[in-house]
Amino acid sequence: DSASSIPADKAFDAYRVALLETVKFITSVGSRVVIVTGTPDFAQSPHDVLQSGQKATQFRTLLSAVRTTNFGQTISREQFLSRHGPFLSIEEQFGKDMTGVEVVDSWGAICGSNICSSTTQNGDFVFSDTDHLSSFGAQLLAAEITKTVQEIP
Repeated sequence: DSASSIPADKAFDAYRVALLETVKFITSVGSRVVIVTGTPDFAQSPHDVLQSGQKATQFRTLLSAVRTTNFGQTISREQFLSRHGPFLSIEEQFGKDMTGVEVVDSWGAICGSNICSSTTQNGDFVFSDTDHLSSFGAQLLAAEITKTVQEIP
């Protein structure tokens, strides 16, 4: 079956090899590399979720602006690491071990210390769907990337 999944250990190894080849190529021509770690992913799009994880209806979405801005969904750092930890470890190790490689922690740019929300307390969408940043979320991450690039000697 061509739709079968790849075992996790093979996926991690494949990622490590592909990232290593890419980083070596880029640094071999004298360029620096900035690796941006993966962002959290959510079970539902923020547009589909309202208060306390209830499905959003058009009426509830309209009311949310006057009733409460506490809508959306969250993921804990522990949940994120359970799914993305091995990839994050690979990226962090490259940043430590390889000359010319910097790592930007997307969690630190767009999330709190232990919880990441699909929306801000002001009701701004950080994510546009289950795993892609909104324009607002991208601006948050871009600011951290810019800071990292500017600090490169």
